[in-house]
Amino acid sequence: MGVVPAIFEELVYRGIILSGYDNVSIKTAAIFSGLYFAYMHLDIQRLLYTLTLGILFGYLVRITKSIYSSMLCHFLENSIQMVFLKVMMSQNQHMDSASQSIKDLPGSEQITTIITLIIMIVVGLLLTKLIINKLKKNHNLDSVELNRDIATEKPVNWPFIVTTIIFVAIVILNYIVLSALNAA
Repeated sequence: MGVVPAIFEELVYRGIILSGYDNVSIKTAAIFSGLYFAYMHLDIQRLLYTLTLGILFGYLVRITKSIYSSMLCHFLENSIQMVFLKVMMSQNQHMDSASQSIKDLPGSEQITTIITLIIMIVVGLLLTKLIINKLKKNHNLDSVELNRDIATEKPVNWPFIVTTIIFVAIVILNYIVLSALNAA
């Protein structure tokens, strides 16, 4: 199930879009292909998650010089999610009690949850940085490529602007429709 998205999404976002940013630094190219990847998923709640994965996959392709590396990671990530979902669905009787929102929790549990999430984000960012640095070292990435002058780059173009406007419009429209349905 995770094979098709891994192949086709990687061909589009790391094959086509990332290669459109060949004239900018690895960092800028990874960020912009990651933004397109996050936009495509049309999920504002998972925007940071998909953006982070998109950036990581962009770095992976640029550093390893192979789209297969991101396809493999994308496939593994999708597969892990599918297995996790199956396990959660098999435990469905416990899901109702576990599906409280954070606002329903007592104050001390809210604080604990928020602190735990912040710790997870920090650890995730540190691990991502560690992985990227290890990849750079293992693949002897040219330091000239890494130290390109980002200030002179112009990665924002009309397709990116149009895509961003469409994404924001869809998110707003989705919010309006869901608000209307909840009010009814």
